[in-house]
Amino acid sequence: MSEVNEISVTPKGMGALVAEITEGAGDQAFLSKYAEVCRTLVARWKSDGHSQEQVRDFALQFAEGATMRRAKLARGVQIPHMEGRA
Repeated sequence: MSEVNEISVTPKGMGALVAEITEGAGDQAFLSKYAEVCRTLVARWKSDGHSQEQVRDFALQFAEGATMRRAKLARGVQIPHMEGRA
């Protein structure tokens, strides 16, 4: 998953990316990838010097992005991508 670790987007956008990467995969594949990326991001945010409160907020944003995008993908909703935004 090194390509995801190299991308600089918002926490919510990272969550949405995880949902898109695992689109069509079962729930277990999604949850495994979600947990893997979440652990990596939390470690990065901590090492970057963010406070516990900021890390918690980022993690909540990540979760929101992942769950909202996965739900939309499951319903077949197409969301256009805007350059420079995630």
